[in-house]
Amino acid sequence: MQSRIEYNKFVDEYFITIPDDIIELLKLEAGDILEWTIESDRVYLAKREKK
Repeated sequence: MQSRIEYNKFVDEYFITIPDDIIELLKLEAGDILEWTIESDRVYLAKREKK
């Protein structure tokens, strides 16, 4: 699975695309919060409750 970093010049922000298989696996919906941590050469992704 791969993601790509993109830039939106209209709002001057970077964003990461998330593959459909990850969206389905984590049952992500608009408004969900994703949290990640970096340890050495690994990144851990977690879904948090909507606020």
